[in-house]
Amino acid sequence: MKLTVKNFDIEAGKYKIVMNLSDANELGLRAGDRVKIKNSESVIAMVTTTDTILQKGVVGVYGEVWKKLRTKNGEEVELLPTAHPTSTELIRKKMDAKKLSSEEIHSIIQDIADENLSEIELAAFVTSIYIHGMDMDEVEWMARAMVDSGEKVELDGHPIVDKHSIFRFWWFQ
Repeated sequence: MKLTVKNFDIEAGKYKIVMNLSDANELGLRAGDRVKIKNSESVIAMVTTTDTILQKGVVGVYGEVWKKLRTKNGEEVELLPTAHPTSTELIRKKMDAKKLSSEEIHSIIQDIADENLSEIELAAFVTSIYIHGMDMDEVEWMARAMVDSGEKVELDGHPIVDKHSIFRFWWFQ
């Protein structure tokens, strides 16, 4: 569905948009669902709905979205419904006190790095780790996933010492 942009000069803390309720219904969307919003760039955003603030055919984009897409008021963008990332099911698995595999942890950490999870999903993941803990395999896999999801710096000099990066294993037990 193509909609006209209305930029909201408000920082929402995450990628969020506001849609007219009838547009959302037409796409089968509810508040909290995700959409891909795109022009020459694209971003996955969380949907909020209204039947009073925006007229049909207009999408309101918060600061983070319009900065990423470099949109202008009145510009046309395309909205496509998108599924929740698979890592949301993996977070539920951890909430059920089940062990995660290396691949599952990598998937969650990559979605965190790619900003594909909502604040609520992030809080659920952290809370489930706090309540149920992680075994030493999961701790290792999470540390490796964090390294793999970021940029690595190769240093030529030896020895290399860093007193600031002490991983606290006790927190996960």
